[in-house]
Amino acid sequence: MGLRDRQKRQRKEAILGAALELFEQRGFANTTIEEVAERAGLSVPTLYRYVKSKGELLLALQRAH
Repeated sequence: MGLRDRQKRQRKEAILGAALELFEQRGFANTTIEEVAERAGLSVPTLYRYVKSKGELLLALQRAH
C-alpha cells in the first residue's frame, strides 16, 4: 500500500472516530460537520471528499460497527 492510500485510510479512520465521539457526547442532531472536521484535524472541504453529508457519515459508522 502506497503513502497516498495509507493517508486516505488514516483520514477516513480519523473522520469516523471523531464523528463517533461527537455523536456519543453531543448527539447526532447537535453535532455539526464543522465540529467533526475540527476533531479529525481536517478542513471541511477535505472531510467532504470522504463523505457527502452528516447522514452518510452516520451510515458509514453503522456499517463499520
